[in-house]
Amino acid sequence: RSRDLEREVPPLPVVCPFCRITLWRSDEEVLSLLRKRVELKDPYATCELAFAYGFGWHGLPIDQERCIVLLREAADLGCPRASYRLGLCHDFGEMGLEQNK
Repeated sequence: RSRDLEREVPPLPVVCPFCRITLWRSDEEVLSLLRKRVELKDPYATCELAFAYGFGWHGLPIDQERCIVLLREAADLGCPRASYRLGLCHDFGEMGLEQNK
């Protein structure tokens, strides 16, 4: 009987007991939430999705061109982390950009 109840009730998100931040269960869940925030023009989510493409996080294939496009969008939306990372990419010639010192 208890196994039947487990199947009917969706699992609750796992929450850190110390800081109350939700710990995601899967890469698909993380990507789904990030993409929703990117559609709403959230600069920090856009930056995070850029890093996911740039470094292959959350099961995404590495796509440096998509990473740079998203970093530029996040920087335009006001994310300082994206601006800093774009500067590093230009400074060291990373993510397919020419080195510019």
